[in-house]
Amino acid sequence: MKTKIVKFGFEIEGEFSRTITNQLQSLGSIKSDGSVRRCSSGCSHLTACEFVTPILEFNSTGRKKAKEVFDVLTEARKRGEFHWNKSAGFHVHVSFSPKFPPDIFSGQFYDYFHGNLEKAFPGVV
Repeated sequence: MKTKIVKFGFEIEGEFSRTITNQLQSLGSIKSDGSVRRCSSGCSHLTACEFVTPILEFNSTGRKKAKEVFDVLTEARKRGEFHWNKSAGFHVHVSFSPKFPPDIFSGQFYDYFHGNLEKAFPGVV
């Protein structure tokens, strides 16, 4: 049986303006997160918190909803209404079918995932 992704979701920690948190609430939920600290560089208009998507199907509809989130945050960042700092994180949750395929725990899976991250974010990973 071939392993495939069936559902996904993600969490984005950072500092958000009230306008952006209101906008994001139509796409998921906003939660406080004690691990995300405020920066000290003039961001008093932003609140440290975490955005969480609902569980999304890994199909064109789910990917479209994910893109909406990233479009909102890209524009918000340009306007100074969203940013991240060293205490923030980006967490991806993925559901596979079959649920516990041995492939997920293999070195090949790690190499593939990590290699694609390095390509997408050179110098960061």
